[in-house]
Amino acid sequence: MQQKHCLFLPHEESPTAALPLAEIVSKLCTLVEHNPDAFERIVERSYTTALGSLDEECAFRNEIALLSVSSAVLCWALKLLKQPDSAQTTHEVCQAYINNCLSEWDSSLDCNAKEILHKALFSASEAGDIRFIRYEEIDSSYDPERDIVQKKDAFLLKGSLLKSLLHEYAPGYSAPDVISRLQSEHLLSEFSSAKKIRINSGTYVDARLLTLKCSCLTEYEDSD
Repeated sequence: MQQKHCLFLPHEESPTAALPLAEIVSKLCTLVEHNPDAFERIVERSYTTALGSLDEECAFRNEIALLSVSSAVLCWALKLLKQPDSAQTTHEVCQAYINNCLSEWDSSLDCNAKEILHKALFSASEAGDIRFIRYEEIDSSYDPERDIVQKKDAFLLKGSLLKSLLHEYAPGYSAPDVISRLQSEHLLSEFSSAKKIRINSGTYVDARLLTLKCSCLTEYEDSD
């Protein structure tokens, strides 16, 4: 969701619809061409400042920083166009928009990390990208890069697999933040641990795996 709004697009329902974007954008290339050093400085300074103002645990640091760059560039362009009043108004509107985005995105993640994970894994399973397999049914085809093992009341899976699935099937959310929320709720182990996975031939496969409580997924089975 946040990736869709990293530029101040003139959506009718958005406060940014009032910004003189068409006028600025039409002249921006020329302004940058004639002021390349100033443009680079404003981009670097605004991005660095925005990152520094946000908690490192914020799931949307990069997106908010990009929005801050957009705001700074718009205001810079308006000042060069000798429209200081418009520059001030633009700064205020953009800042309100940024604050609203941050609040909205935080709320979206607060909804339910378990549900986000469940939908991502269900979609990946439907697409054939992962396979759920019971521990006692593991055979020589077991692949820790693809398979999620159910052992008693927990699932065992690689951390890299979990991250890649969230990136692929929950693109509107921050994978590290979803994982952090699951860990804070004691649903997902904080660290991978060495496991010996026994396959039915009597041999073992060594893998470092996270432990995920089955309740993360079984709670939503009836709704699928």
